[in-house]
Amino acid sequence: MNERDVFAQRIVAQMAEDNDIKTIRQPVNEGGFRKLIPALLQKGVEQLNLSMFSDDMRSTILNSLGDEYLRRGNLQGAAKAFILAGNQHRLSAVGQDFEKLGLFDNAVEAYKLCGDNKHLIALGTKCMEDGRFPSAIKAFKSINSEELLRRLGNECFAKGKLDYAFEIYSVLPDMAKLNELGEACLKESQYSYAIRAAQMTQNAELLNRVGEKCMREGLLHAALESFTMAKNEMMVEFIRENFRH
Repeated sequence: MNERDVFAQRIVAQMAEDNDIKTIRQPVNEGGFRKLIPALLQKGVEQLNLSMFSDDMRSTILNSLGDEYLRRGNLQGAAKAFILAGNQHRLSAVGQDFEKLGLFDNAVEAYKLCGDNKHLIALGTKCMEDGRFPSAIKAFKSINSEELLRRLGNECFAKGKLDYAFEIYSVLPDMAKLNELGEACLKESQYSYAIRAAQMTQNAELLNRVGEKCMREGLLHAALESFTMAKNEMMVEFIRENFRH
């Protein structure tokens, strides 16, 4: 046992005494730390200072805490412990537990942090097929898959989920699809997304048509925004001069 581990053992023993736990006499190992787990859990994994321990000892403590969190059904706590321990395998298992409970966003974060692209692809595909588009977007963005994002964007577009489609096409970015989306948003009177799509593609003609339709419907703020982006100075001046509040 090196000097650092001897020191660590004294620290652990003192912690045990301070928390009315039987003093650990054996060498510091998983069995010894297990007696401290209730006190450590009460303090919270984020509040622990384990910098005085060796990497192996610190990993042992954190993994033991993660396992105990799992035993108690606290997946969030387990995830935090395994992240700090750098235990990618156990973190992936937590992600699978999140997934079984239908907590898909939490599962995505767990898989992302442990670099589990296989599960991210599978979960993203499942969410896309089930219509859980926000979670699917997060999963596919996590692995930077243009192919899967484009497939998801087209699925959202086809099902009229224009807001999600805009988010995806903006990330890629896919200018042709953004123009197509802008036209669809104009037709569906979703002017905010129509303006944003046309702005991204610098489609002045579409911006002017959006502005004109907004004018007819009395949506002067949206019309002014659209004409301004289209650099239609005549219509900008017309609105400002005649419809000031």
